[in-house]
Amino acid sequence: TLSRTLIPTLPPNYLSRKHLFPLLDQASPSTTVVIAPAGYGKTSLVAEFVASLDIPVVWITLNDSDDAKSFAAHFVQAIRNVFPEFGQWFSLDEEVVLKVFLAKTLQEIGQIPEKIVLVLDNNRVKHGDGAPFAELYLNLVPANVHTIAIRRDIPSQAFTHIKSLPHVNIFEKQE
Repeated sequence: TLSRTLIPTLPPNYLSRKHLFPLLDQASPSTTVVIAPAGYGKTSLVAEFVASLDIPVVWITLNDSDDAKSFAAHFVQAIRNVFPEFGQWFSLDEEVVLKVFLAKTLQEIGQIPEKIVLVLDNNRVKHGDGAPFAELYLNLVPANVHTIAIRRDIPSQAFTHIKSLPHVNIFEKQE
């Protein structure tokens, strides 16, 4: 659905936390991971932050029903919301191999002459093994992208690995 590829609209009574913006405001290339349990306002915080930016923002919300094909379709649509001519090569009629799809997509994003923010709002409840995807993504993400990943948690083995990577900022519930 289109709603999964748009920046969420904030309700009129949301709790503004602009004082936390410096924790999110990182130069590209970098990745900021926002981790807190459900209900902490992670999505609202990031939505308010990206609304204050003067650079393009691509937003995708992931959920438990995503498989490779639906993830790819939503990811391409999220980018097309900002860059309408993006991904002319993409077709839902073809099989999606995630590794190939990510490489091709991130290579094309790297050709965009602007700095962009790419938000991956992980709204999933089930804990599938996202570590291979995260590692692949972090190895391929181009220099013009600041990624903000919103997560409820990260498995401990993946957390240790992600913390050790350069240009990764972890922002947890205590912040």
